[in-house]
Amino acid sequence: PQLQKLYDQTKGRSDLQILTLNIDEDPGLIEPFMKEKGYTFPVVPAYSYVVNLLDGYAIPQNWLLDAKGQWDWTQIGYGSDDAWVKDMLAKLDAVKAGS
Repeated sequence: PQLQKLYDQTKGRSDLQILTLNIDEDPGLIEPFMKEKGYTFPVVPAYSYVVNLLDGYAIPQNWLLDAKGQWDWTQIGYGSDDAWVKDMLAKLDAVKAGS
């Protein structure tokens, strides 16, 4: 739900893009889950990509990349309150300012 709030607050910005990578082996589960929860943020089926990219992984993860694709920041998990959205907006703006 917090990711949806973040997406809702940033979807009109032309200076950033939020997307999610889904690592479920069955991509047919994505759409029903998104509809059930009312989520509208973009989802990329990425099981093979993530499994081949990382030696190990934990979910959820948040990655911030700058405009040049440079990996800037990673977070395992996320907060369950509105403070997480505020913190992420600040981190997004900090990455943009440093680009």
